[in-house]
Amino acid sequence: MGIAIILSTHDANFAYRIAQRVIVFSQGEIIADADVEEVFERTAVLEKAGLKKPLLFEAFDYMQSQNSDNSKNTDSNGTKRRPRSIAELKQWGVGS
Repeated sequence: MGIAIILSTHDANFAYRIAQRVIVFSQGEIIADADVEEVFERTAVLEKAGLKKPLLFEAFDYMQSQNSDNSKNTDSNGTKRRPRSIAELKQWGVGS
């Protein structure tokens, strides 16, 4: 049995680092309920909620757009993955 923690924050960088699932509210209504990466890919949701993409999320996407070998940013199922911390970013060897 796992443990669930419910946390309310407007800090997208913090939420991106620690959350697996994100529920986004706007005007008291749920406008997104999904995996953290999926939510931060939805620009329209972020705009409606007045949120910005996490800095690490945007920086990694930019670095990957400048690199022709994007094979490192997928998991064993071929699902796109991004590092969730500076330590993970370093493990991915981005910039090396």
